[in-house]
Amino acid sequence: MIEQKQVKVAKPAKEKTAIEVINIELTNSINQWELPRLTANKPYIAIRNKAGSYIVSSCDKRFYYYANLTQQRAHLPPNLAFIKHYHNFAVYHIGYGIGSQKDHWLNSQSIKVNREYFSNVNFEQMQQALKTRCVI
Repeated sequence: MIEQKQVKVAKPAKEKTAIEVINIELTNSINQWELPRLTANKPYIAIRNKAGSYIVSSCDKRFYYYANLTQQRAHLPPNLAFIKHYHNFAVYHIGYGIGSQKDHWLNSQSIKVNREYFSNVNFEQMQQALKTRCVI
């Protein structure tokens, strides 16, 4: 008789859901939140600062930092998680800390993300407009 041994096969670990990078429309407006009118992908609001970087928020209620790669950066704070490169930006998820939640933007005049300032001008109005475009 041949002995048969049971071999346990490890199941593959569940993959983390990949964060989809939002294809943003570049704007000439500086320091005010906007809701792009024509967008082929999911709705979002964004603000551009003087250095050409963006903060973006979409229906997933997360905040993303699109760092302009033409600017020199020595190091990044630990709350910025790299997602991928997109055109001339490095895209980061702001996972925690200042700038990661809607209340931070509502309760301040500006927020500093990676040594760059972003205003809250029009944030509340654009956040409300975004809610109406988001399908739940």
